[in-house]
Amino acid sequence: MTAESSTTAETVAEPERFELTSERGLPISVSSWGDWASAEGVVLVVPAIATRARHYNAFARWLVGQGFVAVTFDFSGYGDSLRGPLKDSPVDILDWARDARTVLDWVAEKDATLPVTWVGHSLGGQLLGLAGDRGVTQSIFVATGVGSGWKSPWQTAVPGMVMFFLVGPIAQKLCGYYPGRRLRFFGNLPSGVMSQWRTWVAYPRYILGERPWLAPRYASITSPITAVSFTDDVVMSKAALRMLLSFYSGARKMHFRFSPKRLGVGSIGHMGPFRAASAGIWSAVFLPFLAKRRGSPADN
Repeated sequence: MTAESSTTAETVAEPERFELTSERGLPISVSSWGDWASAEGVVLVVPAIATRARHYNAFARWLVGQGFVAVTFDFSGYGDSLRGPLKDSPVDILDWARDARTVLDWVAEKDATLPVTWVGHSLGGQLLGLAGDRGVTQSIFVATGVGSGWKSPWQTAVPGMVMFFLVGPIAQKLCGYYPGRRLRFFGNLPSGVMSQWRTWVAYPRYILGERPWLAPRYASITSPITAVSFTDDVVMSKAALRMLLSFYSGARKMHFRFSPKRLGVGSIGHMGPFRAASAGIWSAVFLPFLAKRRGSPADN
């Protein structure tokens, strides 16, 4: 990233914040960053599980500095979209997929002429097949894969299974939600989200193991997918990514695997790609794969 683009990103105005309504009738807190009138494209950032939209603020500011509109959001019943105690949140992961569809539809209503890039972080890469790619020009999947315990790296598989199937359910029953922060295993999550995730983790084919009838929905995705993974990510393995990409059998797919050393940084991991400390890698990792108007300066 150049000094000029860094300065631009740092001086971006605060986003427009507003709420949409989920299919359940719950609020979805959305932030729209940048000028729609002059933008070369829209980037919809779909979060990882247990990750609030604010995690992506620095990335959104950088996108604006590159001439894009960025749209970030918190899933319903979570983060800034939560109303009341987390234990009362009624949502599950399928609700969150519908939330992503709701935000994507809003983007199309706002300006259907702009190309749209779906940037899915971890869970965000899994949800495209459930939300559908109507209105999506292309996607970038970042640090994603199936969440199956059968495909997890050994460093996380054993402690993960203990947490998912022994400690987690007990803590969840006691608290009324999954207290991930206290357990130091992901963040806090609504009970329905964690219970559904736990079910999928137990199947070698993850969601399609429990719900094989959803396979045609994944196969129906035809917009191009670029997957980006990192060698120091101990949450998602190459095998987990390969399986997820196999679900998207109708899409043209590319995979780029980066080492922190190659990118000139000390570490990246699973959550690091979007942190402000990683801003120096964004031009190499993201910029070539963002959809933009044909003939824009970024195309030249």
